[in-house]
Amino acid sequence: MGVSTFFAKNGNALPVGRDLRERHDQGYFCYIMELADDMHTGRHIDPRAYQPRTLKNVLEHEGTRRRLPVTKCAEIAIMLARGLAILHEAGFTHRDVRPSNIIFVNSVPKLADIDLFAGHDPTLPSYIPRHYAAPEGGHSRQADLFSFGKTLYEMCTGCAVKEFPALPGDIRLWEDHQQVLQLNKITAKACAREPRKRYTSADQMLRELENI
Repeated sequence: MGVSTFFAKNGNALPVGRDLRERHDQGYFCYIMELADDMHTGRHIDPRAYQPRTLKNVLEHEGTRRRLPVTKCAEIAIMLARGLAILHEAGFTHRDVRPSNIIFVNSVPKLADIDLFAGHDPTLPSYIPRHYAAPEGGHSRQADLFSFGKTLYEMCTGCAVKEFPALPGDIRLWEDHQQVLQLNKITAKACAREPRKRYTSADQMLRELENI
């Protein structure tokens, strides 16, 4: 799942990091997530040479943009969709789903950097970079799925997010191009400009990912 643990307060399930601390007198919670794997050494962390294994760093490894095999894309996307489904069912939105905010811990992808994490309220402003932001502005569950779709586009095509919805010119030469096109259909639906044409829930998107 995309987030580490849950903490219940006043009947609400809150996705939080591994270590949650309460600051009642100051009116907030703080959480500490696990440290991401190192890009080269995994869980063997040398602070002097540490490079976090984020999805962004995986896709742009050593300055060269690349795509992930379809099976790996689907595996990562399914785990993240499950995490989003849990967040949304609890009444919250992430508000900043993009490759730099997805980390790997023991090779498991997790949603991180939820400093803008909030209740489901489409009127709340969005601070996510414009290429990941839903065109209607504000933020909502469907806007989370929109930015998740843009992230999936980067994973399966190797293209930069600003190139969406273009596909690589040589895609039909890829051994897994049929599966890439299947994933692209999911991406296109998640990123439809009109909200009514998008997935209505993370669970709905998850079911289609599981069918790939």
